[in-house]
Amino acid sequence: MFDLVARVFKKIRSFRTKDLTYTSGDDNHRGWGEKIDWYTLGVALQKAKKEHKHMMIVIHRMTCSACWYQKSWFSKSPAILNLSKNFVMVNMEAGRVPNDEQFSPDGHYVPRILFFNPQGRLMPHVKFSYNDLYQYNYPGEGDLIRNMKLVAEKKM
Repeated sequence: MFDLVARVFKKIRSFRTKDLTYTSGDDNHRGWGEKIDWYTLGVALQKAKKEHKHMMIVIHRMTCSACWYQKSWFSKSPAILNLSKNFVMVNMEAGRVPNDEQFSPDGHYVPRILFFNPQGRLMPHVKFSYNDLYQYNYPGEGDLIRNMKLVAEKKM
């Protein structure tokens, strides 16, 4: 039993280390799409500004059932994979989110998907507001794809 607990804590510590240092190509997808180029927030901010690309930030918890549901369709979507090439993609555990209102415009719930402009500012109007309490939670693939297309085409 002790060996199992030790292995679990070792795995948790390795996730935390990766959260601080990963860049594209590492095992950083956390199940959200291994073919998507994921970046840390710091690297993403620099890359977005340099390449004039919008950022899409997925905030989740590994233990959240709603996150697992969203991850199940997100990670298998060819359309999301294709559209992700228009963005600098960030995949963050909720515990790693900066203490800044831009990252929790309507609360600290998970999962939430936020869009930022190339200067690193939240685009608060890009949301799926089926519920006033959870405006940045996308219950289905189609709704997220629609917003990704609009942002990529710079219509939002």
